[in-house]
Amino acid sequence: MPERLAFGPFVLNPEAGTLLRQGLPVAISYRGLLLLSAMARNAGEVLTKSELLNAAWPGTAVEESNLSVQIASLRRLLGSMADSKEWIATVPRVGYRFTGSIERLDEAAATRNSAEPEPSIAVLPFANLSDDAEQQYFADGLAEDIIMRLARLRWLFVCARNSSFSYRNKAIDVKQVGRELGVRYVLSGSVRRSGQRLRISAEASDTSTGRQVWTERYDVQLADFFTLQDQIADSVIGAVEPKLYAAEHQRYISRPPASLDAWGFVMKAMPHIWSWSSESELAVAEQLLRRAVDADPDYPRANSLFA
Repeated sequence: MPERLAFGPFVLNPEAGTLLRQGLPVAISYRGLLLLSAMARNAGEVLTKSELLNAAWPGTAVEESNLSVQIASLRRLLGSMADSKEWIATVPRVGYRFTGSIERLDEAAATRNSAEPEPSIAVLPFANLSDDAEQQYFADGLAEDIIMRLARLRWLFVCARNSSFSYRNKAIDVKQVGRELGVRYVLSGSVRRSGQRLRISAEASDTSTGRQVWTERYDVQLADFFTLQDQIADSVIGAVEPKLYAAEHQRYISRPPASLDAWGFVMKAMPHIWSWSSESELAVAEQLLRRAVDADPDYPRANSLFA
């Protein structure tokens, strides 16, 4: 069962590489996550700088200034406790101590204490099907770039690379991956390079059912590699986005919106937005979104899309 550490409004899942604040994903750096996990697991204890450096940069020689930068970033991210004290205390010339109270949640408690889960995805390492094993860097580069691009979307939580890449060279059961990483979708794929051509296959699956929600294959010149990365990320977004709105619709049922008409106009606009194939498509989307804003001026999604 994945370890979940609760403190204040936060729930930390070190294995899945996730940090939630009041049920919503928080963007945290890879090193920051490793440091926070080490300190939270040893709450109340002083961890030396050497111990923390080894936790965040295992087997790597780095300067202490890197640790100071990451600690400062964590403090900004976490803010202050209710009594205005900091979550992380400095022990001069020694190290740092996590001062908050930690509650270890079981699966049921974690479910009770979390809100409707945000759409989430894990991008697994792409398999290298080329004859040359050294071409693995193409496959890794593609997966890593997709992770970074998807992570820019505020509504979509993307599992940390160190967690998703632990499945390299393993037989994949998407349902099991979903349970272990706590994600709703899994993106996997393969890359085959032949001369100056690339063939890339990718698929996104729903971890609750194991069903494919999107699959695509690309045959391109090597020179088009970076354009391809954008296309794959956009296709995944288009597959996941409707699921987000379905979840939002369920929340609307339990807490009615100011205007269901506004929600309906946004739903009608989405296919035109994702098509983005012509000025006429965007014009239709703009008209529908304008009607959504007119129907409910305080509807955040309508306003953000219209803007």
